[in-house]
Amino acid sequence: DENPTESTTQPSVSYQGKEKRSATRLYTEAGCRILFEDSHTLSGSISNISFTGAFVMIEHDDPESFVNLRGWLEFTLLIRKKAYPLCVSGMIVRATADGLGVAFRTSEHMRIESLIDKLREELDEADKPFTSSGQDTH
Repeated sequence: DENPTESTTQPSVSYQGKEKRSATRLYTEAGCRILFEDSHTLSGSISNISFTGAFVMIEHDDPESFVNLRGWLEFTLLIRKKAYPLCVSGMIVRATADGLGVAFRTSEHMRIESLIDKLREELDEADKPFTSSGQDTH
């Protein structure tokens, strides 16, 4: 029985091979914050991320109220004991009962794409997913 608010375990990141989408997604459970332009913040966890955007799992009574709001997604991905802290600007473009789809600004794509490619290469080299602490996931 895990408590999702405890930070004793680090999220794993995995790459699930070639996709039909134009941007390859990495699947993770990285904790994050969305900082809106009006200074409101929302905490959640990133379910998946690509250089074009991310899906953030949140618990909120009215997730639709965030659609079309601009802000920054702040998070750190940890792979093989390396921290990749990021603050990426974007807009909420989708809301579901599970969370929010964040589209990153086009100006952020190159920066995020190079990081995603680097993380994917590290995971490909390992030939299996790693936890963010660098330990095997079995």
